[in-house]
Amino acid sequence: MDSMRNPSRRLAQGITEAMKEFSQEYETVNVVDERGQKFQGVVLNEDNFTLQMMDTHEQVHLFEKGKLRSVDKSRES
Repeated sequence: MDSMRNPSRRLAQGITEAMKEFSQEYETVNVVDERGQKFQGVVLNEDNFTLQMMDTHEQVHLFEKGKLRSVDKSRES
């Protein structure tokens, strides 16, 4: 019930990032690709060159960071 009333409130600590304030598994991302198409979802994996995300339609996307117009991360639900 509390998570419905306060969706952006601090969540339970993640297994892999127990000491961080907000685990990466809940990190929201907004991406605009090289064609101008917009995607919103959560980060699955990321390194220096690529970003893998699952969008709001549960589709997985893999992007090359160098080809993206923008990447905006948010810790809000």
